[in-house]
Amino acid sequence: MLDEWGEPTGFELLPLAGDGSDRVYYRLQYADYSRVLMWNPQPVTGINDLNDNDSFDRIGRLIYTVDRLSPAIYHTDLERGAFLLEDLGDQQLYHIAQSTVDKVELLEIYREVLRDLARMSDALTPQLKTVKLHNPVYNAEFMRVWEGGYFQLRLLPLYPQLDFDVSGLEGELDILSLQAEATAEPAFIYRDFQSKNIMRFEGRWRYLDFQGGRLGPSTYDPASLLIDPYINLDAGLQEELIDYYRGLQQGGDRFRENYQLVALHRNMQALGAYGFLSAVKGKTGFTRYIPAGVTMLQRRLRHPLFEHCVTLRAVADQLAEQV
Repeated sequence: MLDEWGEPTGFELLPLAGDGSDRVYYRLQYADYSRVLMWNPQPVTGINDLNDNDSFDRIGRLIYTVDRLSPAIYHTDLERGAFLLEDLGDQQLYHIAQSTVDKVELLEIYREVLRDLARMSDALTPQLKTVKLHNPVYNAEFMRVWEGGYFQLRLLPLYPQLDFDVSGLEGELDILSLQAEATAEPAFIYRDFQSKNIMRFEGRWRYLDFQGGRLGPSTYDPASLLIDPYINLDAGLQEELIDYYRGLQQGGDRFRENYQLVALHRNMQALGAYGFLSAVKGKTGFTRYIPAGVTMLQRRLRHPLFEHCVTLRAVADQLAEQV
């Protein structure tokens, strides 16, 4: 395959550690440069007779036009699920944020990333209205299944001692998904905009794992970044950064309310993912992020917007005692 692409020989093939994805990555290390080979031979098929390799290729090329924020895609073999990509190194925001103790410095790091996000959103929103992807629009139906439902079906069964009214929880999740859908006109969302997908390379930020991109609430990506349990960002910094992004996007009077509704869904999605990855995929290391995610869920549910979520609050309180 590399021969077909005209790639030179004489490289060292180095496996790269994956994370939650089933994709396989290798670094092709040459004497004075490197490339990344991504292999995804069994892509997830979605709508439009497309799969996540199709979306990776289409979204990646769009983001690259925005000041090269994504890695360059040098070669693509969609039939075999192979991509040759620019190598963005190993410096994740995940590691940088964990080692940054100065709050002013950390605040500026996140402001830089949010500025990039705003540029991506502005550039890709009009284009995604015509580009076909395998991803459905992020609407109430999708949220109910893959955010609230994911939390219910993938995390909660790990804690059989939980005692709650299932029909009550499902009714609250139905209402929450409808409320979140009504927050804003759909915009481009990255959907997995979190610290392990953000790289520091050659003095600026670059972005990976964008194949889940679609149209949805513009508050989703800042929520993914700021409530990321991998980092567990200080609540005060989160508040400052929410206001900062609101200014970038000229968010209206209901921006904070909209943010809360969408952030709650992202919070549940992350917890559902940790449950799925640990129990189904056998990647038990993800369980260490569950306590931070549950603490965030408890804190968010104290907001007056969620006074009606009696069952969900009870579930979060019980989880906090068990994780």
